[in-house]
Amino acid sequence: MRRKSKHIVLTDEEKKFRIRHKQGSNHISRRHCEAVLLNISGKTIKELSVQFSVRVHTHGLWLQNWL
Repeated sequence: MRRKSKHIVLTDEEKKFRIRHKQGSNHISRRHCEAVLLNISGKTIKELSVQFSVRVHTHGLWLQNWL
């Protein structure tokens, strides 16, 4: 059985906040923010886990932290 793809949907205000946060000085939070924004644009967790060289579970945790 296949799992459904999970995508975060943000309001315009939340998107502005995420973009501002992406410009922060902490490289780890910028990386997480980039992954969230790519997920919003339609990339799957599996695609992003390959792109960022992390496990699917780890990327899922990143997304949960932004909810």
